[in-house]
Amino acid sequence: LFKYSKIGDVMVAILYNIIKSGNFSFIVLILLSFIGILLSGMFVSSFASKWGMFAPSLIPLFMKSNITPEFAGGIFRLASGISNLVTPVFPYFAVYIGFMGL
Repeated sequence: LFKYSKIGDVMVAILYNIIKSGNFSFIVLILLSFIGILLSGMFVSSFASKWGMFAPSLIPLFMKSNITPEFAGGIFRLASGISNLVTPVFPYFAVYIGFMGL
């Protein structure tokens, strides 16, 4: 259904236009992308799936804002790693809970 309706492309275009027209500063752009990746981590636990969703939009957006692709990848890895610790869909979440003794 996602491929047929192209809802992912539509959402990316809408978010890209909002961010592009907002003229956000360096810090705000990084924080918005960090929060977006954290929120997506609650529903998608796979690193490759999240990268596939965000890379086509984040990398060009950051490059237009004079942020290197390596830095964008670092932000993505940091946000994805943090979200994996708190998401219930992560396969090892039960192991984390077991080690914490909850």
